[in-house]
Amino acid sequence: MISSLPLRFTVVREFQSELAFLSPGTPEFEEADIAAALATNPRRTTDLPEFFRRNLRRDARRTYRRRRRPLFLSDLARSMTVVEDSENECGVETLLPAAKGPAPPDCAAASELELEIRRAVDHIPGAGECLNGMLANERPADTAERIGTPVHRVHYVRRQIREITATLMQRYKGDK
Repeated sequence: MISSLPLRFTVVREFQSELAFLSPGTPEFEEADIAAALATNPRRTTDLPEFFRRNLRRDARRTYRRRRRPLFLSDLARSMTVVEDSENECGVETLLPAAKGPAPPDCAAASELELEIRRAVDHIPGAGECLNGMLANERPADTAERIGTPVHRVHYVRRQIREITATLMQRYKGDK
């Protein structure tokens, strides 16, 4: 027999009413959904009714966090290490293919294109520093502060760099 049925129904109803106001997929929605499911578990005791809802919320949060834990390659390496014999150990390196980076010809083409862009924008004051900031994913405000110009000037120079780059890219695609 499930203990304290009215308390369980009340708590489940409270969690379900919370779900109506939350967006599916958000952590709050998932935690409320898990808490409602935990409340219906007959093995969960309701000896202290004043703490029942709080404990459900806490356990739901822990369950959700444990479920959403990201998987790191180091964790995978620890869990997948297989010993074939005492001398040769078979690990992740042999089970998973190496990650593929850009091929050397692609790196050379990118470097050549960057050099062409730098030559094309060389006549614009501050363009070299703005291009460095763009390549480093630096915010325009940070670039402006670093080179000592107004932010609107950095936006203007970046726009010119993008236009020149688009022209060079069209020419580059035409060569192939």
